[in-house]
Parts: sequence; structure tokens; C-alpha cells
Amino acid sequence: MELVEVTKKTRDEWLAQAVRLERKSFSKSDSLGQRLVEEAMKPHNTLVLAVGTQDATVHGYILFRRNGVRIFFGCLH
Repeated sequence: MELVEVTKKTRDEWLAQAVRLERKSFSKSDSLGQRLVEEAMKPHNTLVLAVGTQDATVHGYILFRRNGVRIFFGCLH
């Protein structure tokens, strides 16, 4: 597994997997859903994805925000 910082050059497939993982794992009211990517691109925020080295599957993320941190690891199976 490797940690990948999200930038404008990050693979769209990985971002889509992170959004699906977020939506699957949290209720609608608690899920960031598509906003996860928007939050990652805001100044002073950083999104780090945990990506499998063998299968390139997103297994989790860490979202560092100006006012806190959100950490989640799960699976899409």
C-alpha cells in the first residue's frame, strides 16, 4: 500500500473510488460524497489516499483540513 497526495494530476479513477468509499461508508447526512474532492482542492486542505500497490484500489483516505482531520479506511467489496 502506498500513500498518494491528491493533486490536480491525480488519477480520476482513484478520486471516484474515494468518493464511492465515502458514500458507501457513511450515511447521506454524514458523507462528504463528491464534496470530498472539492474539500481536497481547497487551500490549506490536503487529501491523502491509501492505494493498494498490487491492485491500485483505494482502501482509505486522510483528509487534513484547516480545522481538523478526517480519517477513514474501509473497502469497496
